[in-house]
Amino acid sequence: MSSNRRKELLSKSNVFGTPEEKAAPTLRDFDAQVYSGLDKFKDDANKHVVKLVSIYEILPDVTQPRRALPSAIRAAWDGSTQSLPRLFTLWEQEVRAERAARGETRHFDLLEMLTLEPRPDADEEAPLGALEDALLKVINLAASIRRDGLTNPVTAVRLGATAYRLETGERRWLAYHLLAAFFPADDKWKKIPTRLVEEINVWRQASENTARQDLNAVGKARQYAVLMMDLLAHEQGVQFAPFEQFTHERQYYAQTLAFDKTPYGKREVLLNAMGLKSPAELNRCRKILALPDSVWTLADDLSAPQAALLACEGLPEEAAWQIVSSWNDSAPAAAAEATAESAPAATARTRETLDEVARNLERVRQSVVKAYVRIQREGGSPQERQQLLQALDDYERLHQQWLMDIRNHLAS
Repeated sequence: MSSNRRKELLSKSNVFGTPEEKAAPTLRDFDAQVYSGLDKFKDDANKHVVKLVSIYEILPDVTQPRRALPSAIRAAWDGSTQSLPRLFTLWEQEVRAERAARGETRHFDLLEMLTLEPRPDADEEAPLGALEDALLKVINLAASIRRDGLTNPVTAVRLGATAYRLETGERRWLAYHLLAAFFPADDKWKKIPTRLVEEINVWRQASENTARQDLNAVGKARQYAVLMMDLLAHEQGVQFAPFEQFTHERQYYAQTLAFDKTPYGKREVLLNAMGLKSPAELNRCRKILALPDSVWTLADDLSAPQAALLACEGLPEEAAWQIVSSWNDSAPAAAAEATAESAPAATARTRETLDEVARNLERVRQSVVKAYVRIQREGGSPQERQQLLQALDDYERLHQQWLMDIRNHLAS
């Protein structure tokens, strides 16, 4: 056998063949296999350019599944990058108010946290409020960038001569704004390393979000929705109303609820992009998209776990709100007490009854969620699954009793 013939045979059987023997599949080849050649997912890796861009010329993507700004802070922002320093001041004030409302005496100083090394403190074990938790993530990232530099550029698309839309890296972008606001003499914080791309790619967003693995349950529902919108638009020509047409952001993502099936052959693509294993997990995202607007916002701010949100399915808005709000309440019974005290004819005995039911409800809820998380992680035996179903029945019974007691009390 000639040497050329042997090389030809080896190149067909050796998966580790040299580039000359076996051409490696390109991203375009992978794209054609996975996405059936959708033009949108072209390989533009060689076209990416990293440059320093003014942080004041970059605007966030309002549809991005990952949110760095809590809803209350986002609502107070006028959308101008020039006003972000004032927004940080407001955020700091709101964190102080949040601490005071929780009965905490620790003082919150943004500049101190940004400049000083973390100190051992017993109070650090105290649970964080939603506003403080979100701000600390930006502060810690800013402190890290100030100390070690930025390791991963943000990604943006050019909108015009001096305008860009952020694709990935909203928290990094906010961290630069924080550094520019508190260290204005240092011009290096006014420009951020930016990888420029030709267009916003929701699949690239999903890849980063999945790699970081810190999307909360509402964020995952958003992620599902934007990917489904993209698939439906390219596979079936579906047109969706723009984000700006809706009075609440959830309504934009909930447009996908009109389509109960993933486009043919794309379910695995969707699962892989989101880092999910089972189609049932996609269905859970759909259930979260159906939450009431107010509950959706609260769940996002508190990063309420998926199990809590699924427990809200089919419940009235007030009941769903109560379930979600209890996740960030160190004393769940206080919520029931506050509800009872709001009724003019409240009596001590009625409040005690409501509190007792609320405490029982909280205990059952905790056991349900712990069992659910364990079964998701380890599989669980048929007996454990049956016990979880029984616990769910108990939870539903107690929840209905609690709501009935409140209604009877308010009507009395």
